[in-house]
Amino acid sequence: MKDKSIRILFAVLVAMMSLSVTVRAQHTYSNDSLVILTDSLASDVNGFNGPVPLKITIVKGIIENIEALPNQETPRFFNVVEDDLLPVWFGMTVKEALQLNVDVITGATYSSEAVIESVTRGLRYAQTVQPDVDETDGNSSTMMICIIGIIAVILIVAGIFIIKARAKAKS
Repeated sequence: MKDKSIRILFAVLVAMMSLSVTVRAQHTYSNDSLVILTDSLASDVNGFNGPVPLKITIVKGIIENIEALPNQETPRFFNVVEDDLLPVWFGMTVKEALQLNVDVITGATYSSEAVIESVTRGLRYAQTVQPDVDETDGNSSTMMICIIGIIAVILIVAGIFIIKARAKAKS
């Protein structure tokens, strides 16, 4: 019975921690900034040579920066995408950016399409974690992460007490 309780407690703990890690891996908050990483949001979106993960920074509801993370795209083609395509969204709200019809860069079509899809997924994700991304400061998602952490700690402590109480009752 003790082994079963430990296994259940461990499974619950792993599930809680992986949920918390998933949330943190996709976005972070710092002051008025929301930073979104698209590596897991668009892992199935490929350029010419594979995934094109991005880091999207939104400050006070405005897209401040979109940075390409390490990828396998051919540098001479992808540099054009970085220079000419990524800045297209700078200065826009998430809503404006999602409504924008962006053209691909000639000569870097696959990379451009991957970047456009990754940006779109990242911005849609921004709306889910911060529905009023143009008006909020992100405290609600930060609060949710804290609550998940507190619940995990409570479950661990409760599990330890239960295991100790059962062991004591058997002896």
